[in-house]
Amino acid sequence: MHRAVTVETVMRGDCAGQVVHQNRLLSIPISEDTTASGIWIGFWISWVLVFLGSWAYCISEYGYLLGVGLGWLPSAILASFVALLWLVSLIAVAAIVAYLMKH
Repeated sequence: MHRAVTVETVMRGDCAGQVVHQNRLLSIPISEDTTASGIWIGFWISWVLVFLGSWAYCISEYGYLLGVGLGWLPSAILASFVALLWLVSLIAVAAIVAYLMKH
């Protein structure tokens, strides 16, 4: 999506991703999916962290045979639920850490 850029819009900063250089308009493509890709990156990072932590907990609680053999299933379910709400989970963890640092 390109639009005309004048000197006034450059001075106001209304031309994200577009630059006027030597009286020519240079368009710099900016992906509209930048926010969406950031959300998916957060989703997958939190999914992996929760899955590995939960799986390690299952192994420590139920032993090697049951923890490794069957612990991946509840770990995957838990990781999926937590990762869907990864931003809320991040805020909750930050609040808990801040509370524990005060006390």
